[in-house]
Amino acid sequence: MQIRLDTYMQIAEVPKNFDLLVVDVEGREEDVFKSFNLDSWKPKMMIVELIDDHEYFQDNKSLVDSCKKLRTFIINSGYSEIFHDHINTIFVSNEYITGDTNV
Repeated sequence: MQIRLDTYMQIAEVPKNFDLLVVDVEGREEDVFKSFNLDSWKPKMMIVELIDDHEYFQDNKSLVDSCKKLRTFIINSGYSEIFHDHINTIFVSNEYITGDTNV
């Protein structure tokens, strides 16, 4: 049985605009965000496993494309990418960007 992240968060009584969301689900990150209304919950910061730059996964076009699509979606949803390496990306809500990205 699958449960939407929105539903789980409501059951757990997670407050809107919470501090940190970490998403690392081995290539299913886009699916998680499809079950989560980012505009409604508005976490202040997110760490998301996006491996579109990782050299090991470049032959997996669908996975790379999914990560690129999700990265664009998050940025277009009002977040700035403040750090990324070949595995993880840190996003901060633009509401909390004050010019100093050393969060």
